[in-house]
Amino acid sequence: MITLNEIIRNQLDVEERLSENSGEITPEIEALISQNETDLVQKTDNIRYFIQKTQSDISFMKNEIDFYQAKIRSLTNLIEWLKSRVIYAMDMKGVNKIQTNSKHTLYIRESVILDIDKADVENLPDEFVKVTRLIKKQAIKDYHKQTGLLPEGVQLIHNKSLIIK
Repeated sequence: MITLNEIIRNQLDVEERLSENSGEITPEIEALISQNETDLVQKTDNIRYFIQKTQSDISFMKNEIDFYQAKIRSLTNLIEWLKSRVIYAMDMKGVNKIQTNSKHTLYIRESVILDIDKADVENLPDEFVKVTRLIKKQAIKDYHKQTGLLPEGVQLIHNKSLIIK
Protein backbone atom coordinates (compact mmCIF):
# COMPACT_ATOMS: atom_id res chain seq x y z
CA MET A 1 0.00 0.00 0.00
CA ILE A 2 1.33 3.40 -0.99
CA THR A 3 1.93 5.97 1.77
CA LEU A 4 0.53 9.49 1.93
CA ASN A 5 4.06 10.87 1.63
CA GLU A 6 4.58 8.85 -1.55
CA ILE A 7 1.34 10.23 -2.97
CA ILE A 8 2.53 13.76 -2.22
CA ARG A 9 5.93 13.01 -3.80
CA ASN A 10 4.17 11.57 -6.88
CA GLN A 11 2.08 14.74 -7.17
CA LEU A 12 5.22 16.87 -6.99
CA ASP A 13 6.77 14.63 -9.66
CA VAL A 14 3.70 15.13 -11.90
CA GLU A 15 3.91 18.90 -11.41
CA GLU A 16 7.64 18.83 -12.27
CA ARG A 17 6.99 16.79 -15.44
CA LEU A 18 4.22 19.20 -16.45
CA SER A 19 6.60 22.09 -15.96
CA GLU A 20 9.25 20.35 -18.08
CA ASN A 21 6.62 19.72 -20.81
CA SER A 22 5.48 23.36 -20.77
CA GLY A 23 2.14 22.32 -19.28
CA GLU A 24 1.37 19.75 -21.96
CA ILE A 25 -0.35 16.66 -20.58
CA THR A 26 1.04 13.57 -22.24
CA PRO A 27 -0.71 10.18 -21.99
CA GLU A 28 2.00 9.14 -19.50
CA ILE A 29 1.40 12.21 -17.31
CA GLU A 30 -2.37 11.74 -17.57
CA ALA A 31 -1.98 8.14 -16.37
CA LEU A 32 0.18 9.33 -13.44
CA ILE A 33 -2.42 11.98 -12.52
CA SER A 34 -5.22 9.42 -12.67
CA GLN A 35 -3.28 6.87 -10.62
CA ASN A 36 -2.32 9.50 -8.05
CA GLU A 37 -5.96 10.60 -7.70
CA THR A 38 -7.06 6.98 -7.24
CA ASP A 39 -4.30 6.39 -4.67
CA LEU A 40 -5.23 9.59 -2.80
CA VAL A 41 -8.93 8.67 -2.63
CA GLN A 42 -8.12 5.18 -1.37
CA LYS A 43 -5.52 6.40 1.12
CA THR A 44 -7.75 9.15 2.52
CA ASP A 45 -10.60 6.65 2.90
CA ASN A 46 -8.26 4.36 4.87
CA ILE A 47 -7.13 7.31 6.99
CA ARG A 48 -10.77 8.34 7.52
CA TYR A 49 -11.57 4.82 8.73
CA PHE A 50 -8.59 4.85 11.10
CA ILE A 51 -9.53 8.29 12.49
CA GLN A 52 -13.17 7.33 13.04
CA LYS A 53 -12.19 4.00 14.64
CA THR A 54 -9.72 5.78 16.91
CA GLN A 55 -12.32 8.42 17.82
CA SER A 56 -14.73 5.60 18.68
CA ASP A 57 -12.05 3.96 20.84
CA ILE A 58 -11.41 7.28 22.60
CA SER A 59 -15.15 7.76 23.22
CA PHE A 60 -15.37 4.26 24.69
CA MET A 61 -12.36 4.94 26.91
CA LYS A 62 -13.84 8.26 28.09
CA ASN A 63 -17.06 6.46 29.00
CA GLU A 64 -15.04 3.89 30.91
CA ILE A 65 -13.18 6.68 32.70
CA ASP A 66 -16.51 8.33 33.60
CA PHE A 67 -17.82 5.00 34.88
CA TYR A 68 -14.77 4.35 37.04
CA GLN A 69 -14.62 7.94 38.29
CA ALA A 70 -18.25 7.61 39.41
CA LYS A 71 -17.41 4.27 41.03
CA ILE A 72 -14.41 5.85 42.80
CA ARG A 73 -16.61 8.72 44.07
CA SER A 74 -19.22 6.26 45.29
CA LEU A 75 -16.69 4.06 47.10
CA THR A 76 -14.89 7.10 48.55
CA ASN A 77 -18.20 8.42 49.87
CA LEU A 78 -18.96 4.99 51.35
CA ILE A 79 -15.58 4.93 53.12
CA GLU A 80 -16.12 8.44 54.51
CA TRP A 81 -19.61 7.53 55.69
CA LEU A 82 -18.35 4.35 57.39
CA LYS A 83 -15.53 6.29 59.09
CA SER A 84 -18.00 8.89 60.34
CA ARG A 85 -20.22 6.12 61.74
CA VAL A 86 -17.24 4.51 63.55
CA ILE A 87 -16.25 7.90 64.99
CA TYR A 88 -19.84 8.47 66.13
CA ALA A 89 -19.95 5.03 67.79
CA MET A 90 -16.57 5.59 69.48
CA ASP A 91 -17.71 9.03 70.70
CA MET A 92 -20.90 7.44 72.08
CA LYS A 93 -18.77 4.92 74.01
CA GLY A 94 -16.35 7.66 75.10
CA VAL A 95 -13.26 5.90 73.61
CA ASN A 96 -10.55 7.31 71.33
CA LYS A 97 -8.85 4.01 70.49
CA ILE A 98 -10.02 0.46 69.71
CA GLN A 99 -7.95 -2.70 69.23
CA THR A 100 -9.75 -5.04 66.80
CA ASN A 101 -9.81 -8.84 66.96
CA SER A 102 -7.51 -8.89 63.89
CA LYS A 103 -4.91 -6.86 65.83
CA HIS A 104 -5.59 -3.59 64.00
CA THR A 105 -5.91 -0.34 65.89
CA LEU A 106 -8.48 2.32 65.13
CA TYR A 107 -8.11 5.67 66.81
CA ILE A 108 -9.57 9.14 66.52
CA ARG A 109 -7.20 11.94 65.60
CA GLU A 110 -8.42 15.49 65.95
CA SER A 111 -7.36 18.19 63.49
CA VAL A 112 -8.22 21.80 62.79
CA ILE A 113 -9.31 23.13 59.41
CA LEU A 114 -10.15 26.65 58.29
CA ASP A 115 -13.64 27.41 57.06
CA ILE A 116 -13.62 30.79 55.33
CA ASP A 117 -16.83 32.41 54.13
CA LYS A 118 -16.26 33.34 50.47
CA ALA A 119 -18.06 36.65 51.04
CA ASP A 120 -15.45 37.65 53.64
CA VAL A 121 -12.45 37.11 51.33
CA GLU A 122 -12.44 40.84 50.51
CA ASN A 123 -11.90 41.64 54.22
CA LEU A 124 -8.80 39.42 54.57
CA PRO A 125 -5.40 41.18 54.63
CA ASP A 126 -3.34 40.88 51.40
CA GLU A 127 -0.77 38.50 52.95
CA PHE A 128 -3.54 35.90 53.28
CA VAL A 129 -4.86 36.16 49.71
CA LYS A 130 -3.39 35.05 46.38
CA VAL A 131 -4.79 36.73 43.27
CA THR A 132 -4.56 34.92 39.93
CA ARG A 133 -5.07 36.68 36.58
CA LEU A 134 -6.85 34.66 33.93
CA ILE A 135 -6.93 35.48 30.23
CA LYS A 136 -10.46 35.77 28.80
CA LYS A 137 -9.85 34.60 25.22
CA GLN A 138 -13.49 34.97 24.19
CA ALA A 139 -13.47 38.62 25.30
CA ILE A 140 -10.36 39.22 23.17
CA LYS A 141 -12.02 37.52 20.16
CA ASP A 142 -15.17 39.63 20.64
CA TYR A 143 -13.07 42.81 20.92
CA HIS A 144 -11.23 41.87 17.71
CA LYS A 145 -14.52 41.21 15.87
CA GLN A 146 -15.89 44.60 16.94
CA THR A 147 -12.78 46.75 16.40
CA GLY A 148 -10.49 44.76 14.12
CA LEU A 149 -7.71 45.39 16.68
CA LEU A 150 -5.81 43.05 18.95
CA PRO A 151 -4.22 43.89 22.31
CA GLU A 152 -0.43 44.12 22.35
CA GLY A 153 1.20 40.69 22.54
CA VAL A 154 -1.79 38.92 20.98
CA GLN A 155 -1.73 37.51 17.47
CA LEU A 156 -4.15 35.53 15.38
CA ILE A 157 -3.10 32.05 14.33
CA HIS A 158 -5.15 30.55 11.51
CA ASN A 159 -5.49 26.79 11.68
CA LYS A 160 -7.04 24.23 9.39
CA SER A 161 -8.89 21.18 10.57
CA LEU A 162 -10.12 18.09 8.79
CA ILE A 163 -13.86 17.39 8.98
CA ILE A 164 -15.02 13.83 8.35
CA LYS A 165 -18.70 13.22 7.67
